[in-house]
Amino acid sequence: MLKNKLLALFVIASFLASFITPKASAETAFQADKFPFKEMQVQVMPEFDYLEDWSKDIPSLLIGQYGTITNKSGQDYDGKIEIPVPAKEKGFKAFLVAEFPEENKPEVQRPYDVDQEKGVITWKPAKAIKNNETYQFVIEYYTQSIAVNDKKSFTYEFLNNAKIDLLDIVFYAPMNAKDIVLEPKTESNEKSEYGEELYYYQYKDVKV
Repeated sequence: MLKNKLLALFVIASFLASFITPKASAETAFQADKFPFKEMQVQVMPEFDYLEDWSKDIPSLLIGQYGTITNKSGQDYDGKIEIPVPAKEKGFKAFLVAEFPEENKPEVQRPYDVDQEKGVITWKPAKAIKNNETYQFVIEYYTQSIAVNDKKSFTYEFLNNAKIDLLDIVFYAPMNAKDIVLEPKTESNEKSEYGEELYYYQYKDVKV
């Protein structure tokens, strides 16, 4: 009799666990459309920097994304952030994920994971993002997507999983590059403090 009671309790407990667990995980799942971007700046930097184990015969493409998202989920969020990255691109190597917990203070690095199949980089902020408040972050990654023939060329594709109020893209021309051709063309460019030619693009109200 006792054995039957224990068995019945175990079955009920298992049923309750299977019922409750999916609900709990759903509450912390990241829904990109609930976290629109207030702004995003993408820095596209060919032959700008190399990792320690990178062959200098292979030109590197470094991408930096500085984003500010707003929690529009209707509640405080204590889960992970997901940002699309070209994880299947040749030579893809994630390098940095960091957040800016305080204004005018240096960024703080966060541990991260890359899901190659989904094409996303994920991490958990140090603190919950309160409802209607913003969260600032930066991610950096490298690829080997620059083709080398008589000239060097590449195509950069930006994918966003949520709408963006203001998107800035900055192209850093390599220091020794000549006859640079950009498509689409941009009317705005200037030199950085290090002498690099910078080309600017700006878009407003960018859809998914």
